[in-house]
Amino acid sequence: MCISPSRIFAQRSIVDNLIAGVLERVDGLEIGPLATARRRDAVAALVESSGAKVHSGGVRPDGPGFFYPPTVLTDIPADAAVLRDGPFGPVLPILPFDDLEDGLALANAVPYGLAAYVFTEDLQRADAAVAGLDAGMIGVNEVALASAASPFGGVKLSGYGREGGTESLDAYTVATAVTTKGAP
Repeated sequence: MCISPSRIFAQRSIVDNLIAGVLERVDGLEIGPLATARRRDAVAALVESSGAKVHSGGVRPDGPGFFYPPTVLTDIPADAAVLRDGPFGPVLPILPFDDLEDGLALANAVPYGLAAYVFTEDLQRADAAVAGLDAGMIGVNEVALASAASPFGGVKLSGYGREGGTESLDAYTVATAVTTKGAP
């Protein structure tokens, strides 16, 4: 899914607990195959070239089909392609950040901006994160972003314009400014 989270940034104080929780859920998880051999090979290449620490998965299984195991990565070099190219596969890079400014810089350091997610118990922090993220859609404590009633679309290389919601009508309208002064 194009709006699936492809990277997780976690505050350094909780990142180890987050990684442990993710690994607990990933272990034994069975998922279906990717759509094509080309997609499986692209996912494998992103992982293999990442230079990251692989905690789970990361190896193409033998046998038929286009399977690739759920893969969790940490200690990822800043220039790794897996951080800027959507893997469109079961790969989850997890990166720590120190403060909100650092986290936003990491999140915005890609040429894409379709969707972003913020999870926090502090709504002021959520507001600050939303204001600082370069994304067309943002979920706060929520991952279900798409609905027919809301605008769907991104910023930067993730497109322009919107599908859905009343905003999708903007391309078919012309805004006219009319200024009137009372009769002489």
